[in-house]
Amino acid sequence: MRIVDDFQRKFGQARFNVAWRCGAIAGPLIAAGTVSEVGLTGLLLISAALLALTIVCIVMLGRWARAHPRAGDPPPDAPIGGSIFAGVRAALSSPFLLAICGYLLCYSALSTALYFAQVEIVRDAVPDAAERTRLFAGVDLVVNALTLLVQLFAFARLSTALGPAWMLAMMPVLSLAGFLWLGAAPVLGVLIAFGVVRRIGEF
Repeated sequence: MRIVDDFQRKFGQARFNVAWRCGAIAGPLIAAGTVSEVGLTGLLLISAALLALTIVCIVMLGRWARAHPRAGDPPPDAPIGGSIFAGVRAALSSPFLLAICGYLLCYSALSTALYFAQVEIVRDAVPDAAERTRLFAGVDLVVNALTLLVQLFAFARLSTALGPAWMLAMMPVLSLAGFLWLGAAPVLGVLIAFGVVRRIGEF
């Protein structure tokens, strides 16, 4: 999170969001365009090389953050302090934090259920591993492209029109409808449509 904060401070929130989303769009394009030539093993090597490149970027960004400290910030190497038990006590003593914990617990449980449903549906519909990779890359590309468009052109209007409470409630309502739809018709098209809408809502 410190690296994210430093990036946002250096380049601004809007630029950070656009850069993050463009990177998320580039990933599926690379996967879909190269899996036929390099195979799954080659994709793993490309991923490893890109991860190694991020280490260089993190080091450079850390140097910039140390050279441009914010007033009132502790030293970069200072420990955060506190303990896990202090965090548990704070969560249990706050209705607000308990509500967030409950929300995340339900979300994680439903995400796990959706993942196992996805494994079975995609395995039966797309037996070839390379084709599955292209399918997932295509879904990721659609999700990230639509998310970028929503963030640029629709999010501000939606948040103003609905308010934060309804914005937060929208995802559980859409998830409930999606799970009912998927339970009634457990096929690949429904899975993709539900997954795309749900993931866009997450962002």
